Amino acid sequence: MSSAVSITLVQQPFIVAAVAQNTAKVLEIATGSQSDLLLFPELTLTGYPPEDLLLRGDFQLLVEQSLQQICAAKLPNTLVVGHPWRDGEACITLLL
Repeated sequence: MSSAVSITLVQQPFIVAAVAQNTAKVLEIATGSQSDLLLFPELTLTGYPPEDLLLRGDFQLLVEQSLQQICAAKLPNTLVVGHPWRDGEACITLLL
């Protein structure tokens, strides 16, 4: 027996360096959605292009706090949210 899964591809303008505002927008979209799965762009939390902001440790900490906020939210759906992640000296984009 199979069941249908509804998927939403989110294409919204996310503002560069406005991590808190972008996080609020993610939560607003997810809360208002009837979809089972929402797929957000690769640099949703930081906006595109974040450029040299990715080199700042305080900026990365802000992104990590926003991810924790999203994960802690009691959302009715599953999200895939793009964000940068530092691994030593390298900064790569990952999906949550």
